[in-house]
Amino acid sequence: MDFLTAAVMIVAIVAATAVLTVKLLSSAPARVAAVLTAIVALFAVIPRIVQPLSPAPSPPAPAATVTVPPAEPSGTAPVPPPSRLADPPETAGTRGVS
Repeated sequence: MDFLTAAVMIVAIVAATAVLTVKLLSSAPARVAAVLTAIVALFAVIPRIVQPLSPAPSPPAPAATVTVPPAEPSGTAPVPPPSRLADPPETAGTRGVS
């Protein structure tokens, strides 16, 4: 049962109780006044009864994060990664033939 349905049912039950009480006690006006005062007190407490039924707020979504590479020190050029196809220095120019 969701929050809205539960809240409507609680208010409907309290209202039906008030109507039935006034109808049954219509012959004794002093009792009607006392019961209506008690029902008003009950209506004053309804927000506290309904509050635990309300859905919990969802936590805020985390902000998007961006990974930034470290900055190069000023005055130096970045060194490119070594290539797999480049010849090693000891065999440069010989094409691997000894």
